[in-house]
Amino acid sequence: MPAALYRDLASFGLPFVTPGDPTFRSLAEEILSGTIGPQPDTGFENAAVLLNRSGKAVIALAFI
Repeated sequence: MPAALYRDLASFGLPFVTPGDPTFRSLAEEILSGTIGPQPDTGFENAAVLLNRSGKAVIALAFI
């Protein structure tokens, strides 16, 4: 599988937590537990968790 390239919006308070981050596993497990929303259909090898630390609501997010 090709390596994922991550570009977050940390300068706007929206950082990504990627698999190399020590907090990624606990965040991914929380998502998989169903407490945050629907479970993803695939694994987390190239996943990233978007944290909203902006203090504002995020109304749109696009990924390719």
